[in-house]
Amino acid sequence: MIESVILFVQEYLIPLGPFGVFLAAIIEEIVAPIPSAIITLSAGFFFLSGDWSFGLALRLVNNVVLPISLGITLGSLVIYWVVRRFGDPFIDKFGKWLGISKPAIDSFRERVGKGSRDEITVFIVRAVPIVPSVVIAAVCGILHTPVRSYIGATFLGTVIRSAFLGVLGWQAGSIYTAYAGPIGKFENLGLAILLLFGLLWVLYRRQKLKL
Repeated sequence: MIESVILFVQEYLIPLGPFGVFLAAIIEEIVAPIPSAIITLSAGFFFLSGDWSFGLALRLVNNVVLPISLGITLGSLVIYWVVRRFGDPFIDKFGKWLGISKPAIDSFRERVGKGSRDEITVFIVRAVPIVPSVVIAAVCGILHTPVRSYIGATFLGTVIRSAFLGVLGWQAGSIYTAYAGPIGKFENLGLAILLLFGLLWVLYRRQKLKL
């Protein structure tokens, strides 16, 4: 099922441009089993090409960073509000379907809930994906982290993370573009060699049968 969701996102949403990336980011955030980096890497791969320049940096911001950051922030608010409203009983009952484990919740809960440092903690774990995104949203919901603080820290942290992953996707696209031609030529050469050996084998078999 998850593979089908990923294929749907890559085939139907990413081609829609920034709006498709925005929708894909929302889905990625809510459907926890989807690898958290796949949408951003795909967006960087498809939308960024050429040498580094001001224009490419602008496309990185418009096509990757902003739609990803807005989508993840909005998508995470769904988990945040549901858990804030229903608390631990919701996690106990539905956590496994959302990829939320109680040990992960308890572990991250120890890092937050300490006042002004919460915003910094959320910002860091959003910028550096060391904690599953859904866990961040769930814990902030349980602790009733102020909505403005949560949104601000989530958005700014995701800006940094999506910029980094977008650049990685661009680099992967550049490598693919540079080597796709030579690789294609080698593939064609390999196919020609296989066909040649196949033809020689058929001729050899026919000659052997005649004898």
